[in-house]
Amino acid sequence: MVSLTFLPLLSAFGTGNIFLLYAAFCFLAVWFIKAKAIETRGRSLESIEAELRHRVNHLHDGELAK
Repeated sequence: MVSLTFLPLLSAFGTGNIFLLYAAFCFLAVWFIKAKAIETRGRSLESIEAELRHRVNHLHDGELAK
């Protein structure tokens, strides 16, 4: 993705700003993973599956209530 977008964004924003933009995307990606991904270390596949099913069912029930 970087190699595809680097030159057009470089000409539009300049050298320093383009690296700040890429840094912001990296920060947002790390934040998203920390906020949305569940911890799986030391857990069985069954417990992970149960948690994911609970999240999906809870989300689905919330949508039905609207």
